Amino acid sequence: LIVPNKEFITGKLVNWTLSDSVLRVVVAVGVDYDSDPLVVTRILLQIAREHPSILEEPAPSAVLHKFGDNALEFELRCYVSGMDKLSPVQHDLHVKIEERLRKAGIEIAYPHCDVRVRELAEPMATAAARALAGPHGSAQFGPQPAGVENRSRISA
Repeated sequence: LIVPNKEFITGKLVNWTLSDSVLRVVVAVGVDYDSDPLVVTRILLQIAREHPSILEEPAPSAVLHKFGDNALEFELRCYVSGMDKLSPVQHDLHVKIEERLRKAGIEIAYPHCDVRVRELAEPMATAAARALAGPHGSAQFGPQPAGVENRSRISA
């Protein structure tokens, strides 16, 4: 068997073992940093143990894989007894994970970015004020924390 190096680095490589029909299912889940890792782990394991197509041995595992930029990143690992069960089990796990986490008040994290503008050159500030002001002539942004001067009012 010859596999190009590029496939190892950029592609998805699946080892199709003919002598063993047991396949590992890995589901990555990112949750909000305010979430309790022990609760998330317990929910993931419970979902895996309840699924009729997931094998008891090797036992399912759920781990906090890494601290991501926007999420606590978990991995649920479990095993199925045939290729025909792989995709349906992945689907079922994704649906149940979303359902149970939502029910528990745990948010699935999404990428986000905070942008802070400290100063704008005068022509840019004027153009931004006009664009944001709309028909009423001024724009007001959200409240500032206590003790912080509110500089968010822009007038053209």
